[in-house]
Amino acid sequence: MKLRTAVSAYAASLVFVLASTCVMAQTQHRSGVGSEKRHMMTKRRFSKGDHVSWNSEAGRVRGKIMRVVTSRVQFKGYTVHASEDEPQYEIKSDKTDHIAMHKASALRRLAD
Repeated sequence: MKLRTAVSAYAASLVFVLASTCVMAQTQHRSGVGSEKRHMMTKRRFSKGDHVSWNSEAGRVRGKIMRVVTSRVQFKGYTVHASEDEPQYEIKSDKTDHIAMHKASALRRLAD
């Protein structure tokens, strides 16, 4: 009986700790704690000719940046909201010659 009570008390304390951790994480997210890291990650810059990769439904795709877009444009029926602060990149796939548009945060630079 003592063991069952001890296990119940331990389980209750674990639930409390987990709930407290979730509340703290939500509070930090709402207050912007950690947003500096996310913001710095989007400050990656690429140039025309850079070899990059990105994730797609078919897996990792590789390609070359054909154009750096720094203003609002229409692309394949969609409005791309690019700016000087957050450019988007028009990329041509190495394998299929498919053209894609991505933000810097979606791209990884590859060694040539």
